[in-house]
Amino acid sequence: MTVSFRRLSYLFGIVYSCALLCILIFISLRFFKDERNIAAVWLSFGFQIAVLTLTERSRAYILAMFLAAAATMLFLAVPPILAIGSAAITSAVAIWSAWILRNEPDWIKGRDDRLRPWLLFVVSSGLIAPGVNALLGAPLATIAGIVPATGNAWLMTAVTWFISDALSVVVVTTTLLRLGSVKLRHLPDWREMLTTLGVIAVVAALFGAIAVQDNILPIFLVAPVLVVVLYVSGTTASLVCLALFVTASIVATILDDGPFIALASLSRFDPIVMCQIYALAIFCTVVLYAGLLGERLHHHKLQLANAHIYEMLAKRSGDIVFAADSYGKILFISPSIGEVLGVPLQTAEMRGWKNYVAKGDVKKIYKTAFRVIRTGKPVSVDFRIIDAKGREKILEAIVQTSSAGKATIVIGSMRDVTEQRRHERALSRLSETDPLTELPNRRAFDRYFRAEWNRSFAAKASMSILMIDVDYFKQFNDTFGHQSGDECLVVIGSAIRGALKREGEFCARFGGEEFVAILPNTDEAHARKVAARVLSAIADLNMAHTESPYGIVTVSIGVAASRPLCDELDLGLLEAADAALYLAKQRGRNRVEGPGSMA
Repeated sequence: MTVSFRRLSYLFGIVYSCALLCILIFISLRFFKDERNIAAVWLSFGFQIAVLTLTERSRAYILAMFLAAAATMLFLAVPPILAIGSAAITSAVAIWSAWILRNEPDWIKGRDDRLRPWLLFVVSSGLIAPGVNALLGAPLATIAGIVPATGNAWLMTAVTWFISDALSVVVVTTTLLRLGSVKLRHLPDWREMLTTLGVIAVVAALFGAIAVQDNILPIFLVAPVLVVVLYVSGTTASLVCLALFVTASIVATILDDGPFIALASLSRFDPIVMCQIYALAIFCTVVLYAGLLGERLHHHKLQLANAHIYEMLAKRSGDIVFAADSYGKILFISPSIGEVLGVPLQTAEMRGWKNYVAKGDVKKIYKTAFRVIRTGKPVSVDFRIIDAKGREKILEAIVQTSSAGKATIVIGSMRDVTEQRRHERALSRLSETDPLTELPNRRAFDRYFRAEWNRSFAAKASMSILMIDVDYFKQFNDTFGHQSGDECLVVIGSAIRGALKREGEFCARFGGEEFVAILPNTDEAHARKVAARVLSAIADLNMAHTESPYGIVTVSIGVAASRPLCDELDLGLLEAADAALYLAKQRGRNRVEGPGSMA
């Protein structure tokens, strides 16, 4: 039953379309003919393109409309060769044009009014299709004896045929495509629909009045009025109004009335041709404005969609996404920044981001931004902020650039890494701290030694190293036990640290019972004084050591000093201090020795 109903509906559509086609051919040949017996608008051509574009299964439509067109023209006494030939040519060209237009389904349904689909329509259906029709149809009119076999007559027939078909596409195809794609369930709000119908009615009355005026000035109001309708009620309403104006003006001109008759009296041009060309020019104007408006609307929708997607991702992401111009003005930032700062986003925006950045880090942020803009490479940077409760937090930002036309935008993401950095610092301290003495370990010494070497080289300053070893420590362990040995090392480490008075002086446990100290900006003479102070501080501990000839715990110290001559770390300084320590042990321990300055 369903299949039968669909078939009946399909057959009814074919019959209905063929009936309308016959009526349009009849109107074109009986009512739209000019004094040269040529149709001013060949309405059936635009109708065929529209029907074949909107119809999915179009084979039966093609055959039926071809037969209907040929039969109607034969009935109206058109010569058989012209009737059948022009019907065949028109059907073939309409098939091609419909096939081209089907590649733009969104434009057909009125969902895409950008310039590209309009340009495709104008070129394919408004220029190429009528041109082919005219070039192939004019010779048929000559063969049929309607047009004299002269060059000028043939050319004028082709031009007239072309304009007639182009005007049919402008008036019929565009209107039917837009109206044919409207579904009852998709109709707009009834108030909006009544407003649109009211606008069309008012404009139709205005155009009707203009079409019968003998004054030519009112016709220059047509284009502005259509553009206003385009902005107020949309493309479909504007195209309907254009179709009404074309119909009214052509009928008035055929009846020897209206502004184009008055214009013809002032020139040598045919009034019908002037009316046709003016209508095509107005259509091009409307299409241009429709395309520009469509482009603007399309870009606005894209920007709106991008903004909504970006905002949605920013809200759901744990990171704080931001965009700023090259002057530091924030263009966009995730609402989650308010949670980090402890204030609503609007409050943060009003106060300004600089007021939340810790003192000294604003310049750091600007330097990072300038570096990113200059190099074009992403950069990661940590900076501190102060939230609404005065708490310091650390944010990690990954920054890169994005070009927007000629402007450069800095974009990136941030995250609160306060706890992460706290844990990292704690782990770093643990990894660089000797668990027994709580002094820096060998790893920390290596890092500090390299940094101080580079600093001394840059400052062209001297630096010294003290190698410190506990005397007879193995015997102390064997006599008093390892627990007492550990306590001895802790006390000695504390005494060494207390003996280093100047800022930047560094001591670490080197390994076993060995300690090391780094003395910045210190030559060998001053290093010996510091070493003597360390020696005295440990002797003052007065820790009993029965296996030592001194009766107390003592240390031996090797001193070495150098002025770095290059930025490449030279371990010779460390080796010199170790050699001096060995010399101190050889000479009886509990003493300071040094090989002299190595500079």
